[in-house]
Amino acid sequence: MTSHDFSKVPVRIVLTHEAAQCPAYAKEGDAGADVYAVPSQVDMGAELNPGISLFDEKFVQREFEYGDYVLAPGQTVLVDLGLKMALKDGWEMQVRSRSGMALRGLVVANAPGTIDSGYRGACMVLMRNESDQWRIVKPGTRVAQFVLKRAPQAHFLLVDSLDETDRGSGGFGSTGTK
Repeated sequence: MTSHDFSKVPVRIVLTHEAAQCPAYAKEGDAGADVYAVPSQVDMGAELNPGISLFDEKFVQREFEYGDYVLAPGQTVLVDLGLKMALKDGWEMQVRSRSGMALRGLVVANAPGTIDSGYRGACMVLMRNESDQWRIVKPGTRVAQFVLKRAPQAHFLLVDSLDETDRGSGGFGSTGTK
């Protein structure tokens, strides 16, 4: 790899769970690599939110097992990926929603999430159920995508004024809708 060739940037991965899978691109040329859930460590009989139990009568779909992530409508949970990574300085790994999951109402709550180059902890997906139905995410499910991006740091300069532009200080929507 030459110093200007960024087509294959090394990212070191450590799998921390026996069910973990390395992120993988579905097709050559894809920007996002799929990442997979490992089993939840949460007791499925525990309370999800105050006053809402998994065994609430509103939860009609009871086809879940130990290790599944069960999300009530509007709930956000951390989905463990069972891996850690090391990125080179000047890079970030963005965590984005997968379109197939989003169609079911399951999205990355803080999309795009960021894994910084200095972070070495467990990689998780903050997943939110935007639907009005209970959702189950089983271990091995492709829950999100990793997209590697350059991340230079800004050099912030305090100045007394800014140069003028055609747009000026026009805010949101100031350039029109056409």
